Order: sequence, then C-alpha cells, then structure tokens
Amino acid sequence: MGRVPVLEVEDGVFLSESLAIIEYLEECSPDPSMFGNTTLERARVRELDRVAELRVLLPLGRLVHSTNSPMARRPDPALADHYRSMLPLGLGFINDRLRDGRPFLAGDRPTVVDCTLAAALDFGRRRGVPLDAEYGEVAAWFARYRARAAVRQVMAP
Repeated sequence: MGRVPVLEVEDGVFLSESLAIIEYLEECSPDPSMFGNTTLERARVRELDRVAELRVLLPLGRLVHSTNSPMARRPDPALADHYRSMLPLGLGFINDRLRDGRPFLAGDRPTVVDCTLAAALDFGRRRGVPLDAEYGEVAAWFARYRARAAVRQVMAP
C-alpha cells in the first residue's frame, strides 16, 4: 500500500502495486512479453498468476507471518494451521499443470506467473516453510527456474 515496491515513473507519478509496476514495464519493453503474445496466452498467464497469488503466495505469506514472521508478529499455531490447509489447492493445481513437461508454468518461456510463484516459494523457503515432497513437479520447476542466470543474480541460494 504505497511502501514497497514503489516505482517512480514520470513527473512525480508513483506506482505502488507489483502488478501495476509489472504491466507498466511490460508496456515500456514488451519483448519478450511477460504476459503472453496472444489473447489466449495472456488469459492463461493471468489465470495461473491468480492461482499463484491467491492460492499460494497469500496463504504462504500468512503462514509465515503466523509462524516465523520477519515483522516479529507473535506465532499463532491455529492461524498457521488454517493457512497451511489452504496451500494444497493451489500447489496441487500448479503441480498437475506441470505434469505435461512444460519448462515454465505457462509454457516454453518464463512469464509473470513464474516470478510470482518463485517469489512465494522463496519467501517460504527462507522463513522455514519448505515445499512439501508431494509437489515434485513444482519442486523440479523451482529448481530449474532458480538455476537460470537471471534468477541467480537476484535470488539467494
């Protein structure tokens, strides 16, 4: 809500939401597209991104904050259990999508959904919430994603 991330674009205009920033940068530099090149690709990327955001990032973030909060919030085991119980819906959905052998979540190249899911999983990993073994396809994707040179520059081992 206007704290981090924030991008100053021009004439003192600030964008303060991740998706707005990403879409702004996409419009400024559309090749390669982070949202897809066709109407269907863009719809599929946004569909998967919503799953990653609402069904993985949101509950995982709340789980972290109710167990090992970087903001020093008190642990709340009941709340942690609630959010932990929500993760299988999103992770299972994504795991099933990856069974077809695609290298990235939406197909042959990385898109915004790869960034969203990687950020979620990396936050959990750093705060002591590992990915459950039953999500082997997601774990394999995450290892491939993190091995890319561009990702190694910004994501700690």
